[in-house]
Amino acid sequence: MIHCNLESMTYLGYIFYRVSAGGRVMETYTTQPGVQFYTGYYIKGGVGKPGASGEDFCGKGGSKYDQYSGLCVETQNYPDAPNKVTTK
Repeated sequence: MIHCNLESMTYLGYIFYRVSAGGRVMETYTTQPGVQFYTGYYIKGGVGKPGASGEDFCGKGGSKYDQYSGLCVETQNYPDAPNKVTTK
């Protein structure tokens, strides 16, 4: 957990993942205008894995991860931001 001044940030939303009787919640706050969402599409079993070795992705205790078994929310500026004029 990163502690910061939430008043200076915008609430992006939350993700809830249910597992059996429990689950995980991730809330995201940001100062960035864009968000990139990764789904785990290219984990072994993914369609059209260019340049991939085809090896399994292994986690803690040797757990194997299948396609879509992970996610990532990455807040960032827009990719073409250096080419845009802003008036803030």
